[in-house]
Amino acid sequence: MAHRSVRAWGLLAAWIAAAGCSGAGPSPEAPGEPGACWEASPGVYTLLAENASFRVIEATWSAGQKDQWHEHPPLAAYFLTDVNGKLHYPDGSTKDVRGKAGEVKLAAEPETHYFENLADAECRVVLFERVHAGMVPTPGTGDRPPCQDASPEVYQVLAENDALRVIVATWEAGKQDEWHSHPPLAAYALTPVNARLRYQMADDKPVTGDAGTVTLLAAPESHAFQNVGAECRMVIVELR
Repeated sequence: MAHRSVRAWGLLAAWIAAAGCSGAGPSPEAPGEPGACWEASPGVYTLLAENASFRVIEATWSAGQKDQWHEHPPLAAYFLTDVNGKLHYPDGSTKDVRGKAGEVKLAAEPETHYFENLADAECRVVLFERVHAGMVPTPGTGDRPPCQDASPEVYQVLAENDALRVIVATWEAGKQDEWHSHPPLAAYALTPVNARLRYQMADDKPVTGDAGTVTLLAAPESHAFQNVGAECRMVIVELR
């Protein structure tokens, strides 16, 4: 009787593993025509802002959570927390996704997958989807250098590929950086921001908001950024 019970438990465990079950429930069914992530799993993904070049999306998974099948265009993912997860693909393959808060992962091609949070803690990511090629950025609207060359003490390039460049920027209280140019971009505030953009031929523009505020720049632009509040930080994703 004991031998039969052990054998039965082994068969049950094997069946559970084959079915892809976990404490977070069974794996999602294979997709027919997967849609956008925030439509497939609105409890995980929140669309914050979009324009003709970018969608900016916040994602939060509870411990052990799996989302639903969805698709992404090429994107940059900035980790707001440590991440320990796995991407599942329609052909049955998987890819581990691990990193520390502040790290970046780039996906150069469109993908269909679902994500599983393997950690015993919540994880959060902000996604910058490149909607289409957009306009080809010029060196700027004038003769200003790119931000990371003009003010390397403020702007740090974290990652880049043929489509996107990811930059983290940190301004000390009262800091104004040097005049510089940007291609079209999306910026996500990592801290509260109280600042202004300064232009040579136009009035200043205020830039204010809480952490999580998104700013989209639809065309190349030259300016200087003046922080008029406490130290602030942003992650900036530029078209290339």
